[in-house]
Amino acid sequence: MPQNNPLLLALQKKRKGYVKLIIVFIFFVLLFSLTAKSQTVFGIPPEQVIYQINGDLDKDGIDETVYICDVPASKDGLAITRQLLIAKTVKGKPQLWYKTAIDHIKNINLPRNKTIDSLYISRNCIVLKQEKFLGGRYAEEYTHRFRFQNGNWYLIGSKLRSIRNCYGADVYEINFSTGLINIDFIPDGGCDDEPQADSVVATHRSFKHQFKSLPLLNNLKMGENNFVISGKQSCYY
Repeated sequence: MPQNNPLLLALQKKRKGYVKLIIVFIFFVLLFSLTAKSQTVFGIPPEQVIYQINGDLDKDGIDETVYICDVPASKDGLAITRQLLIAKTVKGKPQLWYKTAIDHIKNINLPRNKTIDSLYISRNCIVLKQEKFLGGRYAEEYTHRFRFQNGNWYLIGSKLRSIRNCYGADVYEINFSTGLINIDFIPDGGCDDEPQADSVVATHRSFKHQFKSLPLLNNLKMGENNFVISGKQSCYY
């Protein structure tokens, strides 16, 4: 009888084995996909996370996690959006608390690239140090201090070193909470082939300025922030 044909029975058994193998393969593919998705940082692949730190930011005794991610903003991957994310632990699980773009870099291969020097938490504040290379002898170093208060994230302190090699650095240090502002010029002595003139000397000025409100973190644009004191003195942050 056909149903008792040993060859036919062997083929049916082999076919069932292939079906089981395909089902197992599909199961592991789906499992891998779900696992890979769960390992992303709120949808951002791990390879795009360039900094990660932990610390208590809202004084509840439980550490938050701060991420800085460089997310491609163009198909060729040369333009990136630098994002800052903060995660809170709620019932033992991380949840996205805050997210904002802190910078947009049009071409990561140009000399005008912006790098992160350090990121840490101090006194329940996020302290972010960045550098901006303007090409030639010019560079800028930024230190921004952010704090969560009154239901939002605010810039409470800033320090900018605007550097011109073989000449010196203009330094703007601002405490937005107290209103104290220090502006310094620090000569660097010049270069071997370009000695600095004796007339180039260090200067220091100190001001008090009453801020009506603190700058918001999500309004900060690196290299584009300034205000004027008494109608003449520009301060950069």
